[in-house]
Amino acid sequence: MKTHDIAAPEGFHWMQYEGGPVLMMGDYAPHEGAAETAAFEVVEEHDPERMPQAEPVPAPVQKRRLLFVVSQQSNLDRVRKTQLCGVEGRVFKEQYLEPLGITRADVDVIDMSELAEHGSAQPLAVIALGKAARLALGNVADFSLPHPWSIRKSGDKRGELARKFKRIGSILETAHLTKTVTLKKADDAKRIVYGVVLDPYIVDAHDDYLSPAEIETTSHNFMASSRMIGLDHNGATEAQVVESWIQPYPDSDEYKKAVAGEPHRALRTPFGDDFIHSGSWVLGVKLSPENWAKVQAGELNAFSIGGFGTRENIEASEMPRVDFISG
Repeated sequence: MKTHDIAAPEGFHWMQYEGGPVLMMGDYAPHEGAAETAAFEVVEEHDPERMPQAEPVPAPVQKRRLLFVVSQQSNLDRVRKTQLCGVEGRVFKEQYLEPLGITRADVDVIDMSELAEHGSAQPLAVIALGKAARLALGNVADFSLPHPWSIRKSGDKRGELARKFKRIGSILETAHLTKTVTLKKADDAKRIVYGVVLDPYIVDAHDDYLSPAEIETTSHNFMASSRMIGLDHNGATEAQVVESWIQPYPDSDEYKKAVAGEPHRALRTPFGDDFIHSGSWVLGVKLSPENWAKVQAGELNAFSIGGFGTRENIEASEMPRVDFISG
């Protein structure tokens, strides 16, 4: 190993410490560990393995936000290049945001022309402000509220804001859950694929479980208010829900016991290349010719749905006993 002696600069001296020499202020005077020069290793090229490795910096966690959508900008908004300025902005702050315990910095406000730019943002919830925005958004909107202009002019006589704020507030405290549904069966002639969305007797990859009663309610809510399907997590696409059912129990008595959380029997029935249990929610989705071609080519093997829910810890001892019988 080559070394080279380096003299300490004027007004300093070297101290020989365990980790190597360090400069200490003050002229050299003989004492333990002190030296006028220090030997340093000489290398001819970089050695990456000997260089200190920086600790990886974790990517910042992006907090999901509420997205409020208006149909179009007002003249004042257009001049100031922001949404909900002036009096409407103050109404929005005082009568919409403050009751929810949030500020303008916690939400995004856009008009319909900006919606495409937020397509990949995955907001916590999309809230239409005003009838025009509600009609334009359709099923994309999770909630609709009167426009602040309307509240300023007429007030909230029917208590719509307070009523819907309860539901929006609960979303702020819950998690958005996405369920990937693997395709199990297909009807080639009709371009329909089938998948088991939720099975009450299988804990999924996220360690989530829903009871038969919760699955039934979830399926009904989805069919009544959403029906939005994503393919391979690419958001809404050319796919239409055409069938939805809850797999039946052996008889009505077993069904009643299952939804009540009591010990019961359930059927285990072949479904495609797998099995399906009583109480499972099954969706049939009709695909566009383009997406059907992807299924045929093996490029598409799942669809996804999402919703809001609150996770609770459940002990195995709390689960009812279930006896499975062949269907």
